[in-house]
Amino acid sequence: MTTLQNFEASCVAWLGNKEPPDAQFAELLTTAFEVLVGTRQRDIAAQLKMNESTVSRWVKGSTCPHPLIQNKVIRDLLRRTRSARPQSVSGSASGSFPIPMAAKS
Repeated sequence: MTTLQNFEASCVAWLGNKEPPDAQFAELLTTAFEVLVGTRQRDIAAQLKMNESTVSRWVKGSTCPHPLIQNKVIRDLLRRTRSARPQSVSGSASGSFPIPMAAKS
């Protein structure tokens, strides 16, 4: 199974490729649905104002959108990846929240 960090690296590499292969686009979409909890074909379709069946064909690799739409989709998935990363809590080595001292009355 792909990790969130590996998926993010794959998206960055895909965006850096001048002519990424269409098959890789379908693979990234499939991986996104595995790695990004809550991301569905319906979400991508709604964002682009198109039918979910269109996105389904992209995932299957039977069709592929224009490169500009591919870039838009991958950039959105990359944003979702970055917002899905766990945030560290500063000032706490254990990862738990500090307990405030009771105020004196």
